[in-house]
Amino acid sequence: MTTTEAPATGLAALDAQILLAESRLVERELLVRGQCRRLVTRANDSLVRRLGQGALALAGALLLGRWFRPPAAAAQAAEAPRAPGLGTLLMQLVWPALPQLLRSHVSPALALSLLSGLWSRRHRTSNKPTEDPP
Repeated sequence: MTTTEAPATGLAALDAQILLAESRLVERELLVRGQCRRLVTRANDSLVRRLGQGALALAGALLLGRWFRPPAAAAQAAEAPRAPGLGTLLMQLVWPALPQLLRSHVSPALALSLLSGLWSRRHRTSNKPTEDPP
């Protein structure tokens, strides 16, 4: 054995180890790709199934709402829109006079709903029959 042959066998062994490592990496990558493909397929199948269930539930709710709508609600839905209420007119007058800080944090719709809630609460409490003292 000469000194030139020893490094050649060492290089051949190193090449074999490199080829083995590369083949293992390729096998591992193919395995990971297959697992990712199966995961994506399962997620897509699940998503399609969930979307289908959601669409079916929505269609069922719409059909049930249409079939079981009370006659009064159907007649109200067919009526022409009414003129704006007192709360809306008050909001149109009062809204520009409110401070900018309040207007920047509260929308007109929220203010109107709060106003109508307070208005209905006031009417509920003021319309209670009073009891005579004994």
